[in-house]
Amino acid sequence: MRKINFFLAILLPSISMAGGFQINTQGQHAVSMGGAFTAVGKKASSVFYNPGAMSMAEKSSITIGGNYLKTGTSYLSPFNGNVKAENPSLIPLHAYVNWMITEKIFVGLGINNPFRSDFKWDDDWEGRYVSQELKFNSWYFQPTVSYKINENFGIGCGVVFGLGNMMFRKAIPVEGTASFGQEELKINGSGIGFNLGLFYKFNKEGSVGICYRSAVNFKMKNGDATFTDIPSTFADTYPSSLKFNTEIKCPSVISAGIAYHFTSALLTTVQLDFTAWSSFDSLNYIFPDHPGLEIRTGRNSKNSICGRVGGQYSFTENFDLRIGAAYDLASVPQDHLSPDLPEADKILLSAGAGYKINRMLSADLTVGIENYFERKGQFSDANLNGSYKSNSLIVGIGLNYEF
Repeated sequence: MRKINFFLAILLPSISMAGGFQINTQGQHAVSMGGAFTAVGKKASSVFYNPGAMSMAEKSSITIGGNYLKTGTSYLSPFNGNVKAENPSLIPLHAYVNWMITEKIFVGLGINNPFRSDFKWDDDWEGRYVSQELKFNSWYFQPTVSYKINENFGIGCGVVFGLGNMMFRKAIPVEGTASFGQEELKINGSGIGFNLGLFYKFNKEGSVGICYRSAVNFKMKNGDATFTDIPSTFADTYPSSLKFNTEIKCPSVISAGIAYHFTSALLTTVQLDFTAWSSFDSLNYIFPDHPGLEIRTGRNSKNSICGRVGGQYSFTENFDLRIGAAYDLASVPQDHLSPDLPEADKILLSAGAGYKINRMLSADLTVGIENYFERKGQFSDANLNGSYKSNSLIVGIGLNYEF
């Protein structure tokens, strides 16, 4: 029993990826309008946002871009005061091609990383036995086809090939001493999903869109689990290295929106996203060489809803200004709030500009801030209680080429 309890202390509090590891920076035009882009369409980024809108474009196009994403997080302990995380900066990238085959058929390819996280705390901080560092990164490759049924209605679908990798590190309590050991997990894998979209123009001024992005289940095998500074009494049961398998399921998302031109210069759009985080209800570790050490941890994530609004005003034929906002509900229950990803309800405010350099080339700039409401909770498996507060800065640039 003593050895079993020690092993549970090693793995039970492990990686707690929930709603917070989805990032929404898959296109500069969309980000600057609060992410409300499902009913706007026509850009090459529609490969991701709504494949049904791809065939409504008048030309072939290519888009490339990237964002600088910096998140600051603080943990307020009920005993030891304020601790700040050492979160590295993220630079998520994206690229899209939307190619006209005929007036009715377009094919495309999208590359982006919509699920990503990088959290790091001091090695000796109060929650070191829950988490010291977590990295997760995914790349989605999406070949897509779109068909224009008529001048007002387009449909599209694509296949998603996903690649993902994870690294997790935490301290291990050493019984009877003030020191601690170290656990580190590294693994990568792949998954497959799909994307469906419908786009409909109900008159000259207005359009509606709906997009479904399926879940992608990353099946990860032959990962490396290493344990260092483990007491000799546990060395036979817990060797310095083990192979392990796991699965990480990135959730499905349904987006529905409406866009309307109040004037030829003013475009507004409203969108609602439903993310099925309940599919991420547990995280399991399987050790093929030690089947008796299988660990299953409940995550209890719940489905979440995000509301988005955006606007664009065209001052000239070549220059647009954009604004947007979003309100996103947390998917992590209060009793599973973890320092890996301390989720909370959040507000996004964004703005941006688009400038047409010549008849073929244009550029987009984006800036945004995300404010996470302070949230008090606990990670019940490890009895870690406290409050978390986070803020994020988003800056991005993109280039578009039409031909």
